[in-house]
Amino acid sequence: MTTNIRTSVEPVYPKWQSKNKLEEYKAFVSDLKVAASIVMKRLGKNFQFVIDDNNRQIILQLFYYITNDKRFLGNHNKGIFLSGNIGTGKTILLMSFLEVMKVHTGKNYFVTYPETVHAVYREKRLDFFKLRPLLIDDICREPEKVEGYWQSESPVKLITQYRYNFACQNYCTGNFGIYSNKVNADGKRNLKEKIVDGKLIPDNEIVKRYGLMIFDRMWEMYNFLELKGDTRR
Repeated sequence: MTTNIRTSVEPVYPKWQSKNKLEEYKAFVSDLKVAASIVMKRLGKNFQFVIDDNNRQIILQLFYYITNDKRFLGNHNKGIFLSGNIGTGKTILLMSFLEVMKVHTGKNYFVTYPETVHAVYREKRLDFFKLRPLLIDDICREPEKVEGYWQSESPVKLITQYRYNFACQNYCTGNFGIYSNKVNADGKRNLKEKIVDGKLIPDNEIVKRYGLMIFDRMWEMYNFLELKGDTRR
């Protein structure tokens, strides 16, 4: 297993090679379902975790990711950013995946929510975010200004800038799309883009909220996966 992690340079997650992929996938799905029941109970959710056509491919990609399979449609050395519409189950799925990861890494992940990230940053300061596995949930939904908060910069922006320079395990969810619906001849999708001052730049909520530099760093730190479907609520 990899122990010396470094963002975008060396593998950041312990991976294992499966001798029997089918059996390993079944075990992964079973573990994921158990983890989902724990996560949903923790979050006070009363519905059942369901694997269907909307999330099956993402779950398969998470399996390929954690087993270092070449069929993963991304870079194994990056973290996971799960985007998609509101209510599609991004938070529960990614948290459940991290519960499975925790079993194999022995490391707890820390979660920041839109309503808590300002307070956590103010109380614990940047050093708290240096190395620990971190999930930023519902990015771009945190309030830009909080009463009595002295720091003018966004905590998410500062935390991202800080973690970019260290060996970190990065996870994120966001209620918006990153990719356009166009598919290239090689099967790859293009980013949503727009023209500004004659230049083509990405067009998404991250760029609008934090600027192009932060999105560029996130692009280096994360694999962007998109969860399809409408709300499950």
